[in-house]
Amino acid sequence: MRSRSAVDNVASLLASDSIGCPLALTRKQAAQRLGLSIDTLRNWELNGLIQTKRSKNGYRIYDSEDLKRLSIIRTLRLANYSLMSILRLMNGLEDAGESELETILNTPAPSEDIVSVCDRLLISLKAAKADALQMEQLVLKIMHLIEPSTEPPDF
Repeated sequence: MRSRSAVDNVASLLASDSIGCPLALTRKQAAQRLGLSIDTLRNWELNGLIQTKRSKNGYRIYDSEDLKRLSIIRTLRLANYSLMSILRLMNGLEDAGESELETILNTPAPSEDIVSVCDRLLISLKAAKADALQMEQLVLKIMHLIEPSTEPPDF
């Protein structure tokens, strides 16, 4: 089961000391290291999944603890956990034991049901948009192939 494997991976990440990285990474460096987009990191920050520190010049910086947290979030998102479920877990990590991780992830508060549905809707809309853009490109290629040529034929 994919979700059980994700929970096991999260438990392993929580038990590890650090990810082994330089003291401070930029958003771009952190995204590259984790195989994520900058927009994904920005989205997770806007949704309260991570609070980043800032350097003296105001740039966001990510340390090894931030990378560990981001790795946990990525692992759970790949297992299709909602942002709300992940936020609930991240907020409860200090008090949770390893055996409670799955319970926390899978037990929404009554007010969270609509958020989970919206998360799934946003994911499916994003996929539909990508499919539509791909179809548009295919249609344009087909139209280009069908257009009559205005150049004289080579003999």
